[in-house]
Amino acid sequence: DTNRLVVEQITSALQEIDRALVTDADRPAFRKYAAARLAARKAALGWEAPKGAAEDDDRSLERRDVLWAMGEIAYDDRTLAEAEKYTQKWLKDPGSVPADTAAIAVPLASLRAGASRLDELRAAATGAKDPEDRVLAIRAMGQFDNEAVLRKALDLGLSDEIRISEMSHLYRTAMWRRSVAVAFLAWEKGNWAPLRARLGSLGSRLLVDVAGSLCTKQDGDDARTFFEQATQGVEGTKRALDEGLEEAGLCTALREHGAGAVAEYLKKH
Repeated sequence: DTNRLVVEQITSALQEIDRALVTDADRPAFRKYAAARLAARKAALGWEAPKGAAEDDDRSLERRDVLWAMGEIAYDDRTLAEAEKYTQKWLKDPGSVPADTAAIAVPLASLRAGASRLDELRAAATGAKDPEDRVLAIRAMGQFDNEAVLRKALDLGLSDEIRISEMSHLYRTAMWRRSVAVAFLAWEKGNWAPLRARLGSLGSRLLVDVAGSLCTKQDGDDARTFFEQATQGVEGTKRALDEGLEEAGLCTALREHGAGAVAEYLKKH
């Protein structure tokens, strides 16, 4: 279907299946499945609107959803290689890449990148002339699959290099990703005191939101045990934590109920 709203529902469903119902052992097969659902739409949409062509918002939004899913969910090699090419151009001259294209390409290019890319993004953020370019560089710092590099990026939020008002761009990007949510929680537990000192009560919700990204009973229990103790007396956290833990519990129940059936389907198809 070429209707943007239908495509949006498809990419959203694939994202939730990836988070709740696919084991690490089955993920390579699921990535192929996801790519097969979206490859034709990606080919039709491309990365940019044709030069000189008027394009409506629906097509632009559809392109965003499809490209993001092909990179983040399907982990499509070609899509990630294309994202890297656009990112190299953007790092040299942000104005050389359309803003909508850069908003997808730059974060996707971080997925398989290493420490040198973090250095490049830090330089891009420091030298950004446009506030949107600075935010994009910071968002991309939360997209690393490499856990060691991701930790270095998260540490920047504890320094003056990232403004307090910008910390959510870095931390929410990381905590909402299925593949690194548990690593983010571990980092947060190890840096709780400086996080609390820097964010204060106004950032209290940000600190507990990672609970909603978890999807096993063990991880949910770990988050509950830590946060219930760590947030005692911190205003604004109880409801946010309860909502996050409820979401984690629903994800866990769905996984326990349906992951086996998804695994069987992927083996047959």
